[in-house]
Amino acid sequence: MRPINQSLLLLSFVVGACAAPPQPPALPQTQVPFDASRPGGETPSTSSSERSLAAFTAGKGLSVPSRPDTIDPVTVGVRPDAFRVRFAVRAIRPSASEALQVVQRTSTLITDSFHEELRAPTAFRGSSVTEIVQEQKVLGIAVTTDAMVDVPVAEGLDFWQRNELHVKIVELTKRLAAEANVDRTVAVSFRAPSAIATNPEAYRANLIRRWVRRAQEFAAAAGSAQAPLALVDCEVPTTVEQYQVSVSEVELSLRLRCRIDRPGTPPSSPSPAPSAGDDELQ
Repeated sequence: MRPINQSLLLLSFVVGACAAPPQPPALPQTQVPFDASRPGGETPSTSSSERSLAAFTAGKGLSVPSRPDTIDPVTVGVRPDAFRVRFAVRAIRPSASEALQVVQRTSTLITDSFHEELRAPTAFRGSSVTEIVQEQKVLGIAVTTDAMVDVPVAEGLDFWQRNELHVKIVELTKRLAAEANVDRTVAVSFRAPSAIATNPEAYRANLIRRWVRRAQEFAAAAGSAQAPLALVDCEVPTTVEQYQVSVSEVELSLRLRCRIDRPGTPPSSPSPAPSAGDDELQ
């Protein structure tokens, strides 16, 4: 947890009664998408905004992103079916029960907003309780919880419609954080929404087939009729991994490891560097 000031120490929470001053310490606001530091989401006047935009050159710092033109035959690119948003809520009060009530109330406002505006369910992940101590004196109790929201993305949305939904999510998180952070003893922080495939395991079989086909092609090219090569000593595949390419694409991959060697050949002794008979494809 970030310290309240330079002399503030955070200790693990110990169950028990503790004295607290009438006023809990102020909690610095956390960073959120865009600028949510203005109370109530207020915006500058039109004239001030226009002057700021007039002084800003749109071309400054603009560069074309470098994106790969080739597709890895082992990976699978799919259309994301959700935008995942992670957030955390923290409140400081004289007691843990009071702080928990504030966290629950704030979290409920967030989850209701996502459900009403985007039809998105919320899954809470965990929570923690921490004493805030300064000079061996308990100043208050901080309760923190974190959750994630999966905003569904309709299959038929095109590139611009997906971007429109992405912007709508960002604007919602900005507003919710600004409203909550008016109280300096309450903090709400959102991560930027990320495009995901909610069921990446559904592509496991396809990923394995692609990997095996690539490895077999290599074995056939490297071997011969007198000394054929095959996949041996394969390890059990791990979970399907994914990362966002864009709002319209998520790349899935599966980490597999096999040894390409002559059938019946015992594995060589472990060594720091892979031997010539070993091959790892991902």
